[in-house]
Parts: sequence; C-alpha cells; structure tokens
Amino acid sequence: MNFITLGTFDGVHLGHRRLLGELACMARISAMKSLVLYFTEPPRAVLSGCKTASLLTLPHEREKLILSCGPDAAAPLKCDRRFLAQSPETFFKRQLLGRYKAGALLVGRDFAFGKNRAGHLDFLRRACLKERIPLFVHPFICSQGRKISSSGLRLLVKEGKLDEAASQLGRYYSAGGKIVHGQGLGRKLGFPTANLDVDPRKLLPSGVFAAHARLGDSVFAAVVNVGQRPTLDKPGPLLLEAHLLDFSRNIYGRVLEVEFVSRLRHEMKFGDLAALCRQLRKDAAHARKILKLAL
Repeated sequence: MNFITLGTFDGVHLGHRRLLGELACMARISAMKSLVLYFTEPPRAVLSGCKTASLLTLPHEREKLILSCGPDAAAPLKCDRRFLAQSPETFFKRQLLGRYKAGALLVGRDFAFGKNRAGHLDFLRRACLKERIPLFVHPFICSQGRKISSSGLRLLVKEGKLDEAASQLGRYYSAGGKIVHGQGLGRKLGFPTANLDVDPRKLLPSGVFAAHARLGDSVFAAVVNVGQRPTLDKPGPLLLEAHLLDFSRNIYGRVLEVEFVSRLRHEMKFGDLAALCRQLRKDAAHARKILKLAL
C-alpha cells in the first residue's frame, strides 16, 4: 500500500517541501511507501491551450526536486483534456485505488481534481471514509502573511522579483538548456555568450541578472540577459544568453543551468553598440560585487 499525495507541485516551493517531508515521515510511521503523483502540466494551462511560459519547473526538474524532499517514489500524471475530463469518482477508483494502491492520502487545503474540480475536499472525505482510507489535510504555508503558491510565484518571476521568489522557493530560481550557436555578436563585442535552447514551456524573467552558471559539477559567475535584444534585433521571442565571467572555453552542445541571483536592470535599447558595450562592462562589474557575496 502507498501513502499518496498528488498535485502539480510546480516550483516545489517551501509549502510543497513541507508537505512532501511530512508525507515521507507519515508513510514511514504507517509502514507504507510514500508516493507523489504529480500532474505534468497545470490544469489551467491545459484547458486554456496556452502552455508557453506556463511552468516554473519542467516535469524532469520537478521530479528531481520532489524526490530530494524524502518521498520513496514519484510518478507523472500526463495532464491533458481527456485526463481532466474524468469524473473524480473514476479517478479515485481507477487511479488512486486501482493503479496506485492508495492506503492513505495527504493533500493541501485547496486541493481539487477531476472535471470542473469536483474532486474537492468534501468529495475526498466521503470517498476515503467509504473505503476506510485515512485522509490528512496539510495547512497552507505562508510568507510575510501570504500563502505561498505556484501562481503567486509565477507572478513574482514574471515581474523579475527574483529575491522574493527565492525566499519562497528556498533556492534561486533557475533555467537551463543545451548551449547552441547564436550570431556570434557577443564574442565580437568582447562579451561571448552561451545561448541556451530553453524549453518554451519554461517561464523566464525578463531583464539582466547576476547569476550562477552550473556546467556539470562546476559553478561560474555570470551575467545573464533574458530578452529580445532590442539594440540588435527586431522584437521576437525571449532569448536567454549567459556571459560567464573570466571564462573562454568552447562549450557548445553542453547543458548549462543558470540560477538567477539578483536582477541588475531592465533590458534596454541603446543608441549604438559602443553604448551597449559600456553598459555591459558596468553590468559585469555590478555582478562581480553581488556574486562575491552570494557564491
């Protein structure tokens, strides 16, 4: 039998981490395995049809973070329209009881699932009572008097409030991808950049940031630009470019992860490349001061 919790867990923030830690502890006490079922996409993004920039954590990132909190196992629930159209009764019987062998459940106070979110706490209480399965409800975790939530964190990231986001995540917000060839303009200007091929579902903050750049087991100080490069290009999709300080190796094709430590400024359009270069030097100096304290 499994002691189960389920939800999207996007971001795996401090509230999620508290719930996941308690799941692992309660499962051990109950002599069960702890199992986390996580929806691969937020239901609202699936129903709206807009998945671009919808996730704080991609599914593979989320599973790694979930397991770091102590549960025995995690399993993805592919979240699509067909899945969301299930009645809560069908999901409870076929999935929770049938496939995943639920022996107990732990959920957050605002949890709901199934068509029209009909599988709310009142439904779960009735269903669990009927099947003689213990149900536990975890309280909200707050920061500065407000509930920590994935939706709230998405707003903080969109607004570039990375310090506040980090305090609710318990870590720096990050994004990663394979390093791909760009136009080579950064190198010509004396600021070579690693251009990351980031999954379009990943939510990115716009602006220029002091960051940690993780390449394998090594960590480097970096200046990261996320934007549309208005001085060089016509407006287009957001691009993530990382300039690693005091670094000159060829790393094309490798995977790089950047942790956004602090926002330096908004993205700006400069009158010419000379003005852009002057600002880039200022950004690098500013980032060095910040990262000397943060590393």
